[in-house]
Amino acid sequence: MPTAPKTLINLLLSPWNALKNHLRLKQWIKENNLHHHEVAFQEIFKDINGFQVSREARVDTDALEYTYGEIEFLPFIALLSLVTPGKNTVFYDLGSGVGKAVFACALAYPIQKSVGIELFNPLHQHAQKAQKNLLKLGGYEEIANKISFFQGNYLEVDLQEATLIFINSSTIFNPLWENLSKRLENFPQVLTVITTSKPLESTHFSLIRRAQVEMSWGVVMAYIHQRKN
Repeated sequence: MPTAPKTLINLLLSPWNALKNHLRLKQWIKENNLHHHEVAFQEIFKDINGFQVSREARVDTDALEYTYGEIEFLPFIALLSLVTPGKNTVFYDLGSGVGKAVFACALAYPIQKSVGIELFNPLHQHAQKAQKNLLKLGGYEEIANKISFFQGNYLEVDLQEATLIFINSSTIFNPLWENLSKRLENFPQVLTVITTSKPLESTHFSLIRRAQVEMSWGVVMAYIHQRKN
């Protein structure tokens, strides 16, 4: 998928409602078939309410770091365009919920794999349900087969394959955040890490860019990190 021009990236990373009728934005969406992919994205999640599933899953086990939030399709794709995912990219979302970031990446970019790691089993199961929904649409088998979901703690799961990691880190604080940041240092194949609201606490990665991105709860700052040579 062609990289969005810088001006369009800035537009997409601004609040989405103010930009629906922008001509250049429409052109970029059309050229990259994003409307078609967005329709598929909405279809596979039409009967899946991640917020409700998360609330029910956290009744007996809750903490601030388990606060649920979701990406918005087009703004997230624009954010990813800043790191140009390609055929060698293995995308991981740590704390993937029902899998929206995983699906968005796989739908819009010709990546090798798109993987979600989620602690809570009900959210994990609904991500798997969404994957089955994608297969039912027809014409998406190749993309669906690039997608995988695993239930587990992202401080413990194997990240050996990951090259690009996304972390919705707005409600993750120390010591958990420091531990996760340090853990990523142990996987040299992880070249790029995108976080929200705060940068990594690591000397092994350089902060190369900041960009505002619209999420389900509002506009936040995203931080793009690249591993140092």
